[in-house]
Amino acid sequence: MWKKNLNAPSLASALLLAACGGNGDGGQTRPPVDYQTYQTIATGMQTTWSGTTDTDPTSLPISGSSTFAGVIDLMVETGSGELGMAGALALTANFSANSISGTATGFMDENANGLAGVLAISSGAINRGANTAIQYTYSALLGGTLTGGGETYGISADFDGDFLGIDNLATTGAITGTATSGFGTGYLFGSFIAEQ
Repeated sequence: MWKKNLNAPSLASALLLAACGGNGDGGQTRPPVDYQTYQTIATGMQTTWSGTTDTDPTSLPISGSSTFAGVIDLMVETGSGELGMAGALALTANFSANSISGTATGFMDENANGLAGVLAISSGAINRGANTAIQYTYSALLGGTLTGGGETYGISADFDGDFLGIDNLATTGAITGTATSGFGTGYLFGSFIAEQ
């Protein structure tokens, strides 16, 4: 029988705190999480939840809310090819309002450049009638500006996902859109995974 990795949520929460420059250590700012660490944490979460079925949207709670912490992973088209970047994701599912909102912060790119800025997850709506075989359970917008490595990226994308498991203890999905930089406007795609 499949069992949830009970250590993973605390790891995700620690990641989010570190990426946001939290100071739960006597006021000392923690160093940023590097790109490879984000990849390792995301892979660990994906392994934990691999094979878990999507939550039936009709079984989602009708009141209250749940918060999720995890990793967002983006690939951005640039003048010299593609650039990977990853950050810490914080999501809130408000089941009373059938809405999704959140932020992505603490970005690092694959060249070890920190990226200042916040991407907002907004206008999110939960579709309780979704057929998860062909539709996402929720859709939102991802937008904002990231600056670092001598470049500024204006992000505009769709943020679509599903909850996982009987008790919707995790969420994952896909990101598609554009990134505008000195290169011009190029494609952007990515994924995310987060846990309660």
